[in-house]
Amino acid sequence: EPVGHLLNRFFEANPANMEEQVALIERPALVEFLESGDGPCRRLYRMPGFSDGDLFHVSGAELYNHHMETNRTVTSTQITGTIDGDGSPDMAATSDFLFITDGATLQWTDGSSALASIATPDTIPMISLDVFNGYVLCVQNNSDRFYWIQPGEVVIDPLDFATAEKLPDRVWQVRT
Repeated sequence: EPVGHLLNRFFEANPANMEEQVALIERPALVEFLESGDGPCRRLYRMPGFSDGDLFHVSGAELYNHHMETNRTVTSTQITGTIDGDGSPDMAATSDFLFITDGATLQWTDGSSALASIATPDTIPMISLDVFNGYVLCVQNNSDRFYWIQPGEVVIDPLDFATAEKLPDRVWQVRT
């Protein structure tokens, strides 16, 4: 048999494979982020379909866009603006916009332009974000209420909200 080289793969025991009892599992490529912020790394986010599948990286208070070319070189660009707080910001993307909340400010970018703030109803910050059928769901901090942003929009209509109907339970996070 020819010698096989393990390139970006590793062995793992697999009892379901009746012949070799092993499997070759693909390992995702690792990319080193050189000079991308002072850190610490607070969040990595990528959504296929937004910004050519670029990886977004929050380092300290800065947001970076990492774009991989076809020759596998990575171009890192800092997005102008600041992401406050010291925890892990929550991120969600539609096909056109990336939304970020740090528990204090709700912001958006198209992946290359500066971060822009979104006014929140009653100036109460959002703590969690996700996208469902083009709607951006935004969970209000310390509340049983969540808002949504209409598809293609970057503003919250104060009347676009829902609350817990039967029992006033707090909403902590939204995930689809």
